[in-house]
Amino acid sequence: MLSAAPALTPNNNGQKAGEQYAFRLYNPNAGQHVYMTSIFEATQTQKVDWTYEEKGD
Repeated sequence: MLSAAPALTPNNNGQKAGEQYAFRLYNPNAGQHVYMTSIFEATQTQKVDWTYEEKGD
């Protein structure tokens, strides 16, 4: 059965002035994590099968 939940996407919702979010992506094939601050780069990395791990509260 497939999940009906949409995939999480990197965004800067809730980012305050003076803050810079860092996005964590995971490569399940290599077991590697990468951190980046660019939404564009994070989104492009996600398109090549890296999983975006949403920030915690």
